[in-house]
Amino acid sequence: MGAARRGEFLENLEIAVLALQASAGDGTAEEELARRRDAAVAQAEALPPSPVRGEGDVWGLHRRRLAGLAEAYSRFPRDGSDPSGLVARALAVGRGFAGITAPASLTLAETASIAGPDDDSSMIERALTAAEEAAHNIQDATFCARTTARVAAMRERWWPSPQLSPDQLAKVIGRLARDRSSPEFSAVHIIGESYAHRDPTARALMPEQMLTADTLDDLASVYQRPIEEFLRHNEEHGWAPGEHLPSGTRVNVPDPGFPPLVAARLSAAVLAGGPPGHELSALLRQLAPVTGADVTALATVIARLLLCSPTQDAVLLTELRRLVTEVAPATAAELTYLPQIPS
Repeated sequence: MGAARRGEFLENLEIAVLALQASAGDGTAEEELARRRDAAVAQAEALPPSPVRGEGDVWGLHRRRLAGLAEAYSRFPRDGSDPSGLVARALAVGRGFAGITAPASLTLAETASIAGPDDDSSMIERALTAAEEAAHNIQDATFCARTTARVAAMRERWWPSPQLSPDQLAKVIGRLARDRSSPEFSAVHIIGESYAHRDPTARALMPEQMLTADTLDDLASVYQRPIEEFLRHNEEHGWAPGEHLPSGTRVNVPDPGFPPLVAARLSAAVLAGGPPGHELSALLRQLAPVTGADVTALATVIARLLLCSPTQDAVLLTELRRLVTEVAPATAAELTYLPQIPS
């Protein structure tokens, strides 16, 4: 169910349902889940260090598969499952194509917060650094800038936050669900961004404006976004379009592709926040529509919703398994209407 070439990944849905079935006492599902875990580890260890252009990018797929298994086993532990070991194995997967590695590494940071060792943030930091390095090395200039701004926003606004109380987390999810275009959920450009991790040869070929941009007009050109949106997202500062901003200034970047990533990040905070139950499921249901056309983010949120919604209803679980295995490629609408699971 993963689309390695485009970076889309839906396999975590089936992994989550297998975990639910195993938790409900289905021995066959438990064996299948263990088989997938062992195969995923073996396949990841056999990967060459880097992809060959034109071959697709299975590195991101393997990274996400191991993350999905780690999250599943963190909620439904079994002897030898070792969720934190699966996170470590995912972190050790070699670099794939930068544009796929960056978002996959952000997902892996979320998984580390769910399934990594308690009170150990080193795995999260390693994943975020991998995301930043990959973002800096994306060849297309606009995509490089946008992905770098997304990673910067994640690092500055959403890690180590949201270490929020349940009430605060519910409020921010409510705001995101009501208005995903709010500046609160924008990406972040740092004036003077040097793309320090970029290969020096590739950096020398970057458009000069990417390195020198210091006005909203410049940034609208770099990011290929309307200047009106830059002005709206930064209205509180009162900056004029041509006003030169000091190095280090944080500028909100309007980016419709970023709120789905915030939704996925918040879904991890929900999953890590407490035992399964109606309240957690209700929060996650608010996040699913925010993911929009980002099928991977949607599948990530729904997989976490499933893991927050254990049930002993074998008939329902069988139907869920059929849906997630037969709907391929899944659309956002088809995924959104997965059957309700009683808490």
